[in-house]
Amino acid sequence: MTLFNIITSLQAASGGNAKKAILEANKDNNILCYYLQTTYDPRINFYITEKTYPNITECIPLANEDYPYFDIEDIASFIGVIAERHLTGNDAKDWIVEQSKMYTKEDQQLINWMLLKDIKAGVSVSTINKIWPGLIFEQPYMRCSLPNAVKLSEWDWKKGVYSQLKCDGMFASITDKQAITRNGSTFPFDLLPTSFKKEMRNIPDDVTLNGELLVKRNGVVLSRKEGNGMLNSLLQGTALQDGYELHYVAWDIEDYSLPYTDRFIEVLAICDGEYFNHVEYKMVYSLEQATQHFKEMLSQGQEGTVLKNPNGMWKDGTSKDCVKYKVEAELDMKVVGVVEGTGKYKGMLGALQLESECGGVKTDCGTGFSDKQRKVMLDNPPKIVAIKANDLVDSKSKEGYSLFLPVFLEERVDKSVADNIDRIREIFDSEKDM
Repeated sequence: MTLFNIITSLQAASGGNAKKAILEANKDNNILCYYLQTTYDPRINFYITEKTYPNITECIPLANEDYPYFDIEDIASFIGVIAERHLTGNDAKDWIVEQSKMYTKEDQQLINWMLLKDIKAGVSVSTINKIWPGLIFEQPYMRCSLPNAVKLSEWDWKKGVYSQLKCDGMFASITDKQAITRNGSTFPFDLLPTSFKKEMRNIPDDVTLNGELLVKRNGVVLSRKEGNGMLNSLLQGTALQDGYELHYVAWDIEDYSLPYTDRFIEVLAICDGEYFNHVEYKMVYSLEQATQHFKEMLSQGQEGTVLKNPNGMWKDGTSKDCVKYKVEAELDMKVVGVVEGTGKYKGMLGALQLESECGGVKTDCGTGFSDKQRKVMLDNPPKIVAIKANDLVDSKSKEGYSLFLPVFLEERVDKSVADNIDRIREIFDSEKDM
């Protein structure tokens, strides 16, 4: 099978097992291996999107039948010019057009999928790595647990626990040479502000910081929506506009051998500059003090706090030594529509469209469902559902309000009326006053 035929067969295959079988049958195909690695390695960025991809109309491949279409060395040389930012902007687009002319229509499509980093077959990185262990880089990341999953009473509160401000930016692990997002995407080094890179080079060469990137204007941190929007544009090759500054707030270093106290001491020593700072924190000596600090941060308009066990070790995965302290309220919402899923959820429910009884709160809820529920609810949605959410927020695209991080809990067959906006406000206020 040609590379194109393999990819299209993956696109046509139904179900994860069928797709995995196709990959398994072709695991000795070096071209396929290279293609998937280049497409899905998050550290390789081509700084192009569906909207900006150039229109390619010509196809004048070499007439020689022996010409190795989609030859690894040729393709690597072609795309390396873009990935390494030797050409950017319109020059990069022109390069793609000129080089693509030399390939067949099928290979042009393969190049398109590669540069857009999606073969559109619903194949996950974890599935690929099961066939070729370690082929696709997966960024290590330590996730916080929620309070109900951790026995906080067993922590040594008498010696003190770190209660840290929950920042509202974009996670990044940073070394002296690069800044990488949670999914492994790398920010273009040449587009990082010079002043930011100067402090970045102060990081010891054996240290990887964990923290969040924030965007400021006139000393004020932008909202999560605006700031992360600018950071996403930066990832795609658009520099920050004049007047905007990049800042980093660090709270940890990736070191599997040291307890958190030692790791945070190093953070404090490294991150004390104009653009690199350590997270705001307070030592607390009881769960009551932790709760009080949490409430203080909420009263200041902050998102919440994170508790860190001083004895906790760094790990890749969810840690019970790192606890996100946040508001989580249960609400009843009415279902006003459904959205069909994509990828693995095609033909099933993707999200429920929800409203408060008064219509003043509108949100989509796409998490918390079992596969069985997704199959049933696409054609037979419930009328009233219970969800949990973290806050009432201004709507991003509509008038009124929305909900932050809604998660489906259950169908409320016992209810015919949803909560109105006043009741929702009351519920969140009561949770914040717990």
